[in-house]
Amino acid sequence: MASMHIKLRLLFPICFVLTIVWFYYAVSFPNQKNNGHTTYNNDLMTTRSTQESPEEDNKDNRPTSEIKQVSPGAVILLTHTRSGSSFVGEIFNQKRGVAYFYEPLFPFGTCPRTSSNLAEEYFPNALRLNFSSAWDSYIKGNKLSRRNEQEASCVNRGVCFASCTKCSLFLSRDSNICRNPKNGGHACPGKLNMIKLSEHVAKVDLMAFKVVYMCDISWIQPLLNDPTVNLKIIHLVRDPRAIINSRIFSTRSKQADQLIEQGCKHMTDLLDYADRHLIQSKNYMRVRHEDFALKPLEWTEKIYNFVGLQLDENIISWLKSATSQNNSSNLSKTSQFGTKRNSADTVSHWRKVLSWENVLLVQKHCTAMNRSGYFEFHDKSLLKNMTIPSFDPSMIPT
Repeated sequence: MASMHIKLRLLFPICFVLTIVWFYYAVSFPNQKNNGHTTYNNDLMTTRSTQESPEEDNKDNRPTSEIKQVSPGAVILLTHTRSGSSFVGEIFNQKRGVAYFYEPLFPFGTCPRTSSNLAEEYFPNALRLNFSSAWDSYIKGNKLSRRNEQEASCVNRGVCFASCTKCSLFLSRDSNICRNPKNGGHACPGKLNMIKLSEHVAKVDLMAFKVVYMCDISWIQPLLNDPTVNLKIIHLVRDPRAIINSRIFSTRSKQADQLIEQGCKHMTDLLDYADRHLIQSKNYMRVRHEDFALKPLEWTEKIYNFVGLQLDENIISWLKSATSQNNSSNLSKTSQFGTKRNSADTVSHWRKVLSWENVLLVQKHCTAMNRSGYFEFHDKSLLKNMTIPSFDPSMIPT
């Protein structure tokens, strides 16, 4: 009897400890079922339901499971069309070890749009390496918008502009997702392998996204504070008079009034939100295009320091080549989306060609331009005098 009593006394603490351990794991690692998906650990790994048929997966070339990986770190280059973002984004595209995605929100169209919710779904999935779900957003968005073949190519390949040499070099340079032909550039299959893409991006130094079609950025703030994705924002601003001039030229638009009013509203809304909610964040950086264009090496180093990259000789060599005086031809009509610039000409070119009426109209609607250090002109002769600056070089947007 005494022996039985001793055994019971020993068994009780063991059972108590096991109960505590079970309760800890039940609370810390709950399984949640949601519409045929099982989610673990803050959606970092998503497994498709076994109810889905293999034929369905094979038909869409989708992976049967997503890879459980923490984001390697990411940066969104946030700006507007015709802001010089192709040139600035190239410092990420040219860098080995960076997965650079060129305009991933392109299929959802310009602002305002009917597919905003789908556009907002893209980044939470992509930042967690859930590229098949990001691709699902493309499929839904394309059906909703019924856009042209260029937008549909994002659906067909799974990555926007995958076959564009200047857009996502990592696909062939750093991986075998696409092949690198002997004549340069890269060739991508009709549909990229989403499993290989997730596996490769999980091992890169940084993900970078150039985004010009973001209508609302309020939903980004929670991601900016999420340590599991380690997201940073680079907000690229440019003189709105230069942006409008480039848009008028590229679209051949004769309705400048409407283009200016809508463009200024979008630029102001983005700047207002950033000033209220993002400016104090250590993960937010504002860069003025004119500063980058005039001092590309200095600002590339600042940007690299911000995102945790090292400046190397390959990038220095590319910058010297891309910004040399011999590249003034890149301002021609045939290269409006080029990634090489004659820096001094780029900064002041708008002053030579934008009509005086449109200059005054932009200054009327884009009142926020003063906050980024841009000067207004109220005398046409002063506008054409290139010795008078159009912005305050001592003011660094912060």
